[in-house]
Amino acid sequence: MRRHFLACATLITAFMIIHPEDGSLENLYIGDEAGEISGIIDWERTSILPLFIQAKIPRYFENYGDEDSENFKFPALREDFNSLPDDQKELEKEIYRRRQTHYYYLGFTSRYNLNHFRTIGSYSGMMRSRLYDVVNRHWEGDNTTLKATLVQMSSYWPRIAAADMKDAQYPLKYSPEEAKQCLNIDAEQKTANTHMQDLRDAIGINMDGWVPSEMYEEATERMAHVKAHLLEIAETEEDREDILQKWPFQDHEEID
Repeated sequence: MRRHFLACATLITAFMIIHPEDGSLENLYIGDEAGEISGIIDWERTSILPLFIQAKIPRYFENYGDEDSENFKFPALREDFNSLPDDQKELEKEIYRRRQTHYYYLGFTSRYNLNHFRTIGSYSGMMRSRLYDVVNRHWEGDNTTLKATLVQMSSYWPRIAAADMKDAQYPLKYSPEEAKQCLNIDAEQKTANTHMQDLRDAIGINMDGWVPSEMYEEATERMAHVKAHLLEIAETEEDREDILQKWPFQDHEEID
């Protein structure tokens, strides 16, 4: 399929290097002067790839799914922030932080790396990059995301085709029924993932369940509060049993 999708424009096919961890603070050395990055480590898994694949907001900076961030709205705290309870203030500050990193990454990229910025905003480049990301991520039994991406790309054809493939047919064939079923399953999966992320945000943990040691007790209390609330609002005994049996943050036996 490469010949169908590979872009031809020189600027976006130029090869570049980008750090594989997308700006993780664990890989940055900060100098004595405030804000000065003196070194970046862990380059061993770096790939040299075309700009149209590399150009994206790093995952530690992006805030996709947030309407304000996607509309490039200047970040600000809620007007009633000072009147909120402390736990709600913490959540609002985290939302504010995410919006800030997204906003300022795009802002400074547009100022200092215009080609990168333009490629991020390129519709065809974004779709090609998405396909590459899905193919290369750890699936863990999930092939729905890849298939859904390929189905979606068929509807964008030939806008994302290589210049000499504009008149060619999309290289994959899906019946309307198969495409609809795949997209429905993908939508359900994304909804479940969103709910799971909402739980993580409410508790204050990352995707791997990690939390700083100094925040462990607080996170444990939040988890208990969230679980108790979900059990309280469960409509049936079956729902309550599902929560108890399938609660994702309980201890699990490790199996080799």
